[in-house]
Amino acid sequence: MHKILIIDDDASIQKMLDIFFREEHYDVYLASDGAKAMELFRSNQPPVVITDQILPDTRGIELLEEIKKIVPETQVIIITGHGQVEDAVRAMELGAMNYLEKPIDLQELKLLVQQALQVTALRKERDHYKEKIDVQIRGRIASFILNSPLMKDISDQCRQIAKSNTTVLLQGESGTGKGVLAHYIHQLSDRCEAPFIDVDCTAIPENLIESELFGYEPGAFTDAKKKKDGLIELADKGTLFLDEIGDLPLSLQGKLLKVVEDKSFRKLGGKHEITVDVRIILATNAILKEMVEQGKFRKDLYFRISAFPVRIPPLRERKEDIIKLAEHFLDEISKELHSENKSINKDALTMLSQYEWPGNIRELRNTIEKAIIISKGKTIMPGDLHLDMTPVLPLLGSNGLSYQEARKKFEVEILTGALQHTYGNQSKAAELLGISRDLLIRRMKKYNIDSKTYKK
Repeated sequence: MHKILIIDDDASIQKMLDIFFREEHYDVYLASDGAKAMELFRSNQPPVVITDQILPDTRGIELLEEIKKIVPETQVIIITGHGQVEDAVRAMELGAMNYLEKPIDLQELKLLVQQALQVTALRKERDHYKEKIDVQIRGRIASFILNSPLMKDISDQCRQIAKSNTTVLLQGESGTGKGVLAHYIHQLSDRCEAPFIDVDCTAIPENLIESELFGYEPGAFTDAKKKKDGLIELADKGTLFLDEIGDLPLSLQGKLLKVVEDKSFRKLGGKHEITVDVRIILATNAILKEMVEQGKFRKDLYFRISAFPVRIPPLRERKEDIIKLAEHFLDEISKELHSENKSINKDALTMLSQYEWPGNIRELRNTIEKAIIISKGKTIMPGDLHLDMTPVLPLLGSNGLSYQEARKKFEVEILTGALQHTYGNQSKAAELLGISRDLLIRRMKKYNIDSKTYKK
C-alpha cells in the first residue's frame, strides 16, 4: 500500500481527499499545518505529498523546500485557491511535480499521484541497477572482460558500441555471460544513470509476454482494470535487454521490429503511438539465421538486429581464462559466504583447465561455490570439484554431424529422458530439468516432442 501525505487546513477538502485516496487503497496521513506535516513526513517518509499553498503557519512552497532537503526523491503536488504565476514558477524551480488551482479535479489529481509513484519506482529501479552494476564492475565484470586476448577484443568492441545508440545482438552459448556483457555496455554508456530493464523471454509465459512488454490500457482484456506501463516504456532513456530473443513468439516479432526501427509502439487496447528513447540489446544462444530459414524468426527483424553482432566465445575456446576465473570466484564467493580463505590444489587446477565446461562461466562459478562449501580443509582437492572427466563420446566428424545437429540431438535426448522419467508429466519434467514449464513446452514444440508418448 502506497503512502501519501495530505496537508490542508480546510477540513472539508481534507476529508474529501482522505476518503477518495483511501478508496483507491492508499495509506493516507493527514495534517492541517506545516509543523504537524513535517512531523508526519519525518516519521513516515511518504513518496507523495499533496499540500495546500496557504497554511496557518507556513506556505506550501516552504514545505516543498524543506521536504526536498530531507528526501529529494519525494514527489510534491501543490494546490492553491490563490494561484499566482510567480508561485507556480518558483514551485517548479524547487522541484514540485505540479502546481494545481482549486477547485480540485479528483481524477486529474489521481493521475498525477500515479505518475508520481511511477517516477519514484523508476528512480528506485535505476538506483538498484546502478548498485548492482557497480558491484559487478568491481568484481565479476572486470575479471570476465579483461583476461584473454579474445575478451579484451570484445571489451574494446563494447566501449565503441557504448558511445552510440545502435542495437546490439549478443550471441553465445548459455552461461557465457551475455547478461553481464549487456550490463557492461549500459554502464559504459551515457544512459548509465537511467533504467536497465532485463527481460528473459523464456521466463514470461507466452500468453503474458505481450502485455508485460508493451503494457495495456483499461479494458484491453477481461482482467485489465487499470492502465499498465510495459517494460519497454519503463526502459525509456535507458537500456532494454531482451535475453533469449529467439524464444519471442513470432506474433510479437513484428511489434518489436517497430520498436527497434521507430522507437514507438502501442499498448494493448491503445489508440495512440508511444515514443521511447531506448537502447536495445538482444541476446540469444540460438542460431537465428537457421530459425529464419525454418520460418521461426522474422527475416526483417533478423537483418535489423544483426547489423552489429558480438559473439562471446565459450570457455573451452579461451582456456587461459579458466584458472584466473576460478581464483577470482574463489576469493569472491569466500567473502560472500564469510568462509575462511582457501586455495586450490595443483591437481584440482589441472582438472579445471582440462574440463570442457559445457555450462561455461556459470558452471565454473557454481563448481567453485560447491567446492568451497563441501571441502573440509583449507585446500580444495580434486574430489571436491565433482567434475565428470569421462571423455565425451564423439558426436561430430566421423558421425557426420555438425555442431548444431549434435547439439539438437543432445537437447532432444535430455528432454525425452526427463519426460520418460516423469511419465510425461510436464511440470515434474520441468522441475527435474531446472527450467520453467513454459520453456519446456516451447522446446517440446520446437522438436515436435509429444508428452503423451511417455504417459503410463
